[in-house]
Amino acid sequence: MRGKPSIVMNYESGTREVMIQDSANNVYLIGNSGSILWKKHLDEPVQGSIYSMDLYQNEQSEYLFATTNKIYLLDHSGKDAGSYPLNLAEPTKTGLSLFDFDNNKEYTFYVCCNRGRIYGYNGNGKPLSGWAPKNTDAVMPVPLNDFAYIGKHYLYGNSEKGTVYLWDINGKQVMNPVSLHAGFKNPFAVSLVSKSLYSADSVGDAFEVSFTGNVKKRTYSNFKSSPFFKYVEKDEGGKPEFVLASGKTISGFGRDSGELWKLITSETIKYPPHILNLNGKPYIGYVSTSSAKIYLFTAFGNAFPNFPLIGNTDFTMGDMSGNGDIDMIIGGPDKKLYHYRLSE
Repeated sequence: MRGKPSIVMNYESGTREVMIQDSANNVYLIGNSGSILWKKHLDEPVQGSIYSMDLYQNEQSEYLFATTNKIYLLDHSGKDAGSYPLNLAEPTKTGLSLFDFDNNKEYTFYVCCNRGRIYGYNGNGKPLSGWAPKNTDAVMPVPLNDFAYIGKHYLYGNSEKGTVYLWDINGKQVMNPVSLHAGFKNPFAVSLVSKSLYSADSVGDAFEVSFTGNVKKRTYSNFKSSPFFKYVEKDEGGKPEFVLASGKTISGFGRDSGELWKLITSETIKYPPHILNLNGKPYIGYVSTSSAKIYLFTAFGNAFPNFPLIGNTDFTMGDMSGNGDIDMIIGGPDKKLYHYRLSE
């Protein structure tokens, strides 16, 4: 399996399905029951996530994604839809991000390309008015993200050189770019409580960038090897928490940089850990690739019942049944895909 699975919506039935790509660049749609509905071969790999949409507002599903040089829109039978595929002006390694800001099926999407330009499109594939390609100082390592604040929507992202950008959805810069002069592989997380963006760089420094451009930095000397970073708005005590992971260590820190807890894993962490809340407690999910197992622990080392389970890829979480349960979709040995449902 290439990349991690994407959970998509079947608008006709109201159920969720899964899309994946294998190492031969075949894309699969897998139904809610686990059966393969179709397979489509592509000339190059999918970059980033695959999104579902109801572009024509007729309760029919389409699937939007980018490969290195093209944008695809497939219908529920796997055929090209509309005027797609589209050729990108420049290659991308991060793929696209799709938004329905007002939840009215008026879609827009954005592609971060390899020369530091960001292109905006309407769902039908036409260039987005007001969003002439935005130039940044380097390629974006992850797709653009968004948040809503006081009735308005905003887009944000960071370059590999560590410059943070913030725009409104019309393409207007609402904060002067903030240069952190550091390398980043982690996306920034947003906190509307503190009105700030958070991430950690490649040498274990965590940054807080306010919506007005003010910067605070915290240094974590034990995480100097390109750590993974998660921001938790509320831990078990109701306070914000930074979670860093590198080597064989996952640790949580308070705003004062004091270590709150630590987990030691059996091998080097290859994929970013995930934080999920179950039974009122936050759990850390991480994968051991050599033993092909997925682990789920509280910060204090208590395992979720019946874990570890089989899996050796990055995993996706969602609600496949629509009843509030958490579903985990993960690739495993022997080219198998595993589906675990976690009930609270």
